[in-house]
This record gives sequence, structure tokens and C-alpha cells, in this order.
Amino acid sequence: MPPELDPSQNLATDTDLSGATETPDQGEADISKLLKALETERENRKKLEAQIKAGTAKEREAQQTLEKYKQIDPERYEKLLKAEQEREESDLIRKKNFEDAKIRYQQETEASRKAATEWQLKFEANVIDTAIKTSFFENGGKRSSFNLEDGGEEVAPVEAILNLIRPRLRLEEGSKVIILSRTGEVELNAEGRPKTLTEKMMEFRKGSMGALFEPQNNASGGGMTPTATQGGQTYKVFSKDQARAGKASIDELASGKAFVQ
Repeated sequence: MPPELDPSQNLATDTDLSGATETPDQGEADISKLLKALETERENRKKLEAQIKAGTAKEREAQQTLEKYKQIDPERYEKLLKAEQEREESDLIRKKNFEDAKIRYQQETEASRKAATEWQLKFEANVIDTAIKTSFFENGGKRSSFNLEDGGEEVAPVEAILNLIRPRLRLEEGSKVIILSRTGEVELNAEGRPKTLTEKMMEFRKGSMGALFEPQNNASGGGMTPTATQGGQTYKVFSKDQARAGKASIDELASGKAFVQ
């Protein structure tokens, strides 16, 4: 056998291109590196093949989508698109109209609430003023005007009473007048009950407001008929007892020349 074909001779005399002798361990290391390089190359190839397949699948999907779009009628698509735009615009208009209507409703509701509150306040003020005037005249209040100061403007006694007591009255249950004390509490009489307007008028009559009332003997007496002057006109004043006794002339009462208090 020729020496160059003898394996034993190759193991002992095998040299690299540079002439250096290669040991068995170095050969195994080179083989290991080569195997790792091949494995890396194989993995990269698998990844590349997977990417190609994924790209091919996406291309097929895109092609299918394109084929679907090719089946769409452009005119019909434009009509559908226009209809959708009109629907969106209509929705916006309806929403705006709703918001505008909501604002108008809130404004009208607030205006109605304010009007109702104002009407309620006016109604209560009218009920209170009527109650004061009625009680004042029923308890001998003067009807003729007078001057608070020389040369001053004439003031009706009932107006003075109104200004004096009105701020201290409150309306309850729609028509029940409650008198409040200066501290804001319900004013009570000697018996511990809420004081009535009649009781309050009698206090005024007996106190510092007595000048606003007719003298006791004239307001309820049965002698000479008292008179009152207002606006330069003189009127006869009859008490309820005098009216019941028939002393008040119906003609004078009807013509306004006399009245009953």
C-alpha cells in the first residue's frame, strides 16, 4: 500500500497548508464550530422561509381584498358614502336642535319659576295689606289724611300703619296672617297665643299711634255723628252699632258721603 494511503501514516504526518501539524483536539474544535455555523445557517433559513410564507399569505390576503374591492360599483359606493355623510349631518342637526330646545326649555322654566315667585310675593303682599287695612278701619282708624310736618305732604293714617307693621307680618297657609316680634319670633298675647291684628291695632290705638285712630267716643258712640275729611271732602262716619240701628242713611252710604267703620 502506498504510504500516502495508510491511515496511520496520515494521523502522524497530517499537516495544514502552512506546514504545521494539527492535533486531534484542534480538529474536533473546528468540527464543532462548523456544526454550529451550519445550525445557525439552518435556523436563519427557517426564519427566512417563514417570513416568505407569511409574506405570501399577506399578499394572498391583499389580493383577495383587492378582488373584493374590484367588485364594488364606484357609483353605488359614492351614493352610500354620500348617504352616510348626510346621515351624520342630520344627526348633528338633530343634536343641535335638541340642545337648543333644552336650553330654551330651561330658560322658559326659569322664567316661569321667577314669574310664579313674583306673583306669589305680590299675592301675599296684597293679602297682608288688605288684612291690615281692614283691621285698621274696623278698629277706628282715621280715614282723613294729615300732615306729619307743617307744610309737608299729607299722609293717610292707614299708610302710616301699613309702613309700620307690614315688615313684621308673615302669611301662612295662604291667608293666615302671623305677627312677628322684633326678634323675628311669633308675637304672643297675654294668654300665650299668637297675637291677632285686632289686638295689635288696639295696642296702637292705646299707645303712641293713638293719633291715627278716631277718639273712642266717636268711633263707637251713639251721640253726634262723627265726620272725617279727606281731599277737602267731609264724610259722615257711622259705627257698626249706629248702622244696625238705622242711623246711617242708605242714600249717603250709596253715594259715598258716609261710611261705616
